[in-house]
Amino acid sequence: PEQTDSAILREMCGFDPGLDYAAAEAQVQEGFGAGIKAALEANPDFFLPIPGALDVFGKVREVGWTPAVATGGWRPSAELRLSAAGIPMAGVPLETASEAIHRADIIRLAATQAGSGIEPTEIVYVGDGAWDVPACRELSIGFIGRASPDARAKLSAQGARTSIPDFNVPEGLFQLLSDPEALIPTGGSV
Repeated sequence: PEQTDSAILREMCGFDPGLDYAAAEAQVQEGFGAGIKAALEANPDFFLPIPGALDVFGKVREVGWTPAVATGGWRPSAELRLSAAGIPMAGVPLETASEAIHRADIIRLAATQAGSGIEPTEIVYVGDGAWDVPACRELSIGFIGRASPDARAKLSAQGARTSIPDFNVPEGLFQLLSDPEALIPTGGSV
C-alpha cells in the first residue's frame, strides 16, 4: 500500500518471518544500486532530466521559494540518479526512503530541512506519481503534478488539481505557486 523502497521491502519481508529486514535492506540496496549503475553505463541517456529541471531550483530560489527533494527511493540510488541526470543539488535538502518509510513522512522531513517554521499552507510538492497526491492530502499541502497529458488523468483521479508537462516554462509554475492552498488535493479515490 505504500510506494517507497523501504515500505515495499518491509512488506516483502513480512511474508517470511525469518527474514531480517536490516540484512535484506543492505543486500537489496546493493543489488539495486548495481543495477542502476549498469543501466547508466549501458545507456547514459536513460537518466536524462525532465526538460527545464536543470534550472528549476535556481529559478524557484529567485522568486523566494526554498527547494527540497523528497523521494520514495533509497538515498544511494536517489543520489546516483540525480547525479547522472546532472541535477544541481548543492544546498538542496534531500530526504529519501532511507530516512522514513512512509511518503508523507519523507515529504515532511524534506520540508523541515528546507526551513523550520514553514507553514503547511506555504508548501507545494511537485510529483509525478499517483501515490504523491494522497501524501500531500494527508499533510494538507499543495500538489502540482508533473505529468504528460496521458498521465494527467491518473493524478487527477487521485485529487490533483493541476499538472505541468515539464519545467520549460517556469512562469506557469510560479503562477501556480502564488496560491499554494488552492493546490491542496481534493478527496480523490484511493
